[in-house]
Amino acid sequence: KDHGDVRVFNGAGSVVPHALRQVSRQEEEVRHSIPFFPLTGGTQPLPADISVRVTRNTDGSVVSVDSRVQGTAAQPTGSYLLDTTALTVRPKALELQWSQPTGLLTVALMHSRDLVHWSPLISKTVLADLAYNGGTVTARRLTLPVSPLPYLRLDCIECREPMQIQEISALSGTP
Repeated sequence: KDHGDVRVFNGAGSVVPHALRQVSRQEEEVRHSIPFFPLTGGTQPLPADISVRVTRNTDGSVVSVDSRVQGTAAQPTGSYLLDTTALTVRPKALELQWSQPTGLLTVALMHSRDLVHWSPLISKTVLADLAYNGGTVTARRLTLPVSPLPYLRLDCIECREPMQIQEISALSGTP
């Protein structure tokens, strides 16, 4: 009953160290759509050059965002503000959906507790949506290295065209 009679042998017939463990019940991946807001302005706003005005509900969740890059007119968006304050479990990954093939997008992800002080979460990664000659390459998921703070900012750092994101999902649990 205690599996004391179970042994593992190598190719030479010698017993090798081993351990038995019971596999715990796997939790399923949970997907939550999260609110996101385009930050209009340059495609690479520097933290010192961006001005953000945030309106919140009484529960602290973000209702609207008005942003400007100082000294320039509004341009297509290169950044998005993501609000995860309503989530009860911090996400392990983010998955993005967009409407048309975008090629390769090099992005960075910052996080903040208060929308003022930002820290890098992912300094540089690539998202992909390619189609050619009947084949496709798609990479829409950002695996988060640590549990993020409530506010996230997704910045496109090497994009020729603005990002046209339609939905962002926060993922927790096991895929």
